[in-house]
Amino acid sequence: MLTWLSRRWLPYLVGSVLLVVTVLLALAGFADDRRAGERLQRTAATQAVNATATLVASLENRVTSLRSLFRASESVTQDEFAIFTEPLLVGRPASGLGWIEIVSGADRRRFEQWLGRPIRWYDGGRPRLAPRRGRYLPITYIEPQAAQRALGFDVLGFPGQADVLARAAASGHIHVSEPLGLPGGSADSLVLYAPAYAPGAPIDTAEQRTRALTGYAFGVFRFNDLYQSLLRTVPAGTELTITAAGRTVVAIGEPGADADVRRLNVGGQHWAFRVSADADRNGFGLGWGALIVGLTVTVLVTLLTRQVVRSTTAVRELADLRERERNAIASSTEALVNHLEELYVISHDMDLRVVDASGGLLELMGLRTEEIIGLTSFDIADAQPATAPIRDALVAAREGRHVSFDYRDRHSGRTLWMQAVPVPDIGRILLVGLDVSARAEAERARSSAEERFRRAFEDAPVGMALLDAAGHLVEVNEELCRILGRPEPELIGHELPDFAHPDDADGQREQLADLLDGRTMRCSFESRARHADGRELWIALHATALGAGGGGRRLLLAQILDVTDQRRFEQQLRHLADHDPLTGLDNRRTFERAVDAHLAHVKRYGEEGALLMLDLDHFKAVNDTLGHHAGDALILSVADILRESVRETDRVARLGGDEFAILLPRADRAQAAAVADKLVRTIRDRRQTIGGSAWATTVSIGVALFTADTERGEQLLANADLAMYDAKEAGRDRYAVHVPGERSGSQTRARLAWMDRIRHALDEDRFTLVAQPILDLRSGEVVHYELLLRLIGPEGQLVGPRSFLPTAERYGLVGEIDAWVVRRAIRTLAEHRDAGLVLEVNLSGSSIGSDLLLETIEHELREAGVDPRALIFEVTETAAVSNIAQARVFAERLGALGCRFALDDFGAGFGSFIYLKHLPFDFLKIDGEFVRHLAGSHDDRVIVSSLVQVARGLGKRTIAEYVDAPTTLELLRTLGVDLAQGYAIGRPAPLHAWMPGATAPPGQR
Repeated sequence: MLTWLSRRWLPYLVGSVLLVVTVLLALAGFADDRRAGERLQRTAATQAVNATATLVASLENRVTSLRSLFRASESVTQDEFAIFTEPLLVGRPASGLGWIEIVSGADRRRFEQWLGRPIRWYDGGRPRLAPRRGRYLPITYIEPQAAQRALGFDVLGFPGQADVLARAAASGHIHVSEPLGLPGGSADSLVLYAPAYAPGAPIDTAEQRTRALTGYAFGVFRFNDLYQSLLRTVPAGTELTITAAGRTVVAIGEPGADADVRRLNVGGQHWAFRVSADADRNGFGLGWGALIVGLTVTVLVTLLTRQVVRSTTAVRELADLRERERNAIASSTEALVNHLEELYVISHDMDLRVVDASGGLLELMGLRTEEIIGLTSFDIADAQPATAPIRDALVAAREGRHVSFDYRDRHSGRTLWMQAVPVPDIGRILLVGLDVSARAEAERARSSAEERFRRAFEDAPVGMALLDAAGHLVEVNEELCRILGRPEPELIGHELPDFAHPDDADGQREQLADLLDGRTMRCSFESRARHADGRELWIALHATALGAGGGGRRLLLAQILDVTDQRRFEQQLRHLADHDPLTGLDNRRTFERAVDAHLAHVKRYGEEGALLMLDLDHFKAVNDTLGHHAGDALILSVADILRESVRETDRVARLGGDEFAILLPRADRAQAAAVADKLVRTIRDRRQTIGGSAWATTVSIGVALFTADTERGEQLLANADLAMYDAKEAGRDRYAVHVPGERSGSQTRARLAWMDRIRHALDEDRFTLVAQPILDLRSGEVVHYELLLRLIGPEGQLVGPRSFLPTAERYGLVGEIDAWVVRRAIRTLAEHRDAGLVLEVNLSGSSIGSDLLLETIEHELREAGVDPRALIFEVTETAAVSNIAQARVFAERLGALGCRFALDDFGAGFGSFIYLKHLPFDFLKIDGEFVRHLAGSHDDRVIVSSLVQVARGLGKRTIAEYVDAPTTLELLRTLGVDLAQGYAIGRPAPLHAWMPGATAPPGQR
């Protein structure tokens, strides 16, 4: 009974054992597959994070370098900015590097005039003028030129930027914006802001940093650059997403639920990386293979064992049964193998002739079982080349050895792992082929990524170094060797501070300590280094932690840039920012700071002081007669006299052109007057030799005294300037003193009063326009009206422009007046849209070439929706020919808008006649000097006739001004003049008086 029970349970015992073995092998296979996938996924995640960190760090390094430019100088020109940023943009992904200025509401007009365009907001996909605010943060500089459409945009107008900028200013570190769209682009970028502070200001606390803030350097980071970099970096088949500020900014496929999640701090913003990489995506997997084959074998062996037990009574039946089961096993195994596309098995006899072949891989490789049966592997060279490795493996298997190798199949292009297996019991040799193309491709991708990193490391245009966890140099590139002037063996094994300047070595170690200890992922700083020849270098160093390298070592990547020339350039900029390049004297900015500092000293201690403003008399004659080189020589000579004539404690500055200023910090009125008198006499008595000729030079000097009541240094400079003009009006070659509170008959007080009246008129809208008709001499109809400016006095009286425009032009207010006139004229056209009005508007010479005025014209025309041809802009001939290039560009842009252009007062500067062919004007207005006495002057009639012929030949129309008598009107018609204006036609009057139905103003015909 016991024997029978043992036999009965034997198949189940064997099946259980095989099932356990199968499960264990499958689990081991699945575990191996999972580990391979995890390794690949971790590698992909690490590469993605490192690639992103490297790109961001590169941009941070450039933004930090840019900030240093504005730390070094408070006055940077557009050309200096472009020269500085050019090497920072070459070959590196960044859509822009720029500078953001802090502009107060009170300084907005001045800033817009300097920038040449208004401060704008980006609202709803289109730009508009920024609303009135107490503070603006406009983009002041940006490179490359393709990005300069963003100039003048207030960053505070972009959503969320105010908080980011405030955090950056308070922390002192680089912060990044949320993903946003910049002017002319889509929401595919973010901006890195680096706050800059006033040199020497305390910045230990957040409050101190906010007070010391002067602006922001910034760089624009495009997510498309990151996307392209990741495609080149991560293994093939990797799927990943990067989320910044709650938004997906990069997406390559769709990572699965088991994705590897990493985080990276980018300028105070947390980025989340989700990465999936399946090692078995293109393969069957060891786990599944072991499970399927094991289960099949377990079932078959169990059935076989059961049959063996049942057939113990009949040997023949047992033999037959074993034969059938052997065939079943072979058939099942063949069916299993045939369904595995990654595998084939070719059975050979001892003569190496094919007996059987199976496996799904055969068909993919172009082999058919029925076609190769009976052939040797050497006979099927076309379909399956019998290369040396296959031949040698089959021969070795016939001798009883197992041989395996990797093989590249030329027919299918697949990579196979092959094994030749001897089976001596049945006299067979099996050639097994397994497709491992996916694994080989992954290995090639990894090798390719390593090779790309190696090439980038070795060929980088900046110094590159790999450091171990202790800070020792492991690898260096050629550029670093060149920077330090040392061969590679002298660098390997040393620390970077070993090559630092002795005074900076400890500082370098402190900067690197947190990175080496793992407390931070990267660090950046500038420091001095020593070249092998003893020279001192300045380097910019940026180091990033790379995680584990080969053998599990933690490595650091350091980038070293030689910024010696850049630092030298910054020093030159710092000097140029404070000094006049021709004379070496203080410039206006430095002098104004010195005046403000002394004014604060006076308010605190009550000491006296004086300021002298000097202007050379008739300096323009020197330039016009002898040329600008002679003018420069005269300026240098006067600068030497000023240096020799003052004390070491006094400060001398050249404010521009032929204007100088002197600060006498310890002088009262009598002492300041004595110095001024001495300078007037010294410059008069010392004749200058210029161009081989002796030249007498005189100077006019204005003196202003410091008092505790003076509010600002700017006010003191204005007082001295006004006193200097008093000296000029009194006959030149003298000085005049301005004393606050003194009531004299000087022009100083009058100019100050007019400045205040003009400012109040602009702020309170106390200007108005009157219109004077212009008659068509052929039709006898009024076709145009010239708008003339008037200031409304305290009693409602109208004040003509001759009373206030010279002061406005002198003190930079005329541009605002021109903008007011333009806005009022266009709105007048809009109010009388159906009246068919054509208005002529006068512009001052200083407005020619003003981008701000052109943008105002474009904006007002667009908002009002009036016909641009109804607007004619007049510029005087003398203003136009003084800057012919600007006048031409200005007129061409007006013409592009549809407006027309008139050249006013033509003939006043008859020497400029040749410039007519260079100016795209529509009307030529003949100066009144040739019109007033036309009836009694033969010469005037000849000149007017000539001007008419010239204008007509150029296809332009003529307008005669100052037509005061009917006889003059008839003469002009006879001479062919097209249009005329003057008292004989109509006196200036409010425009509504000329509208249909109104009572005719005095003088209308």
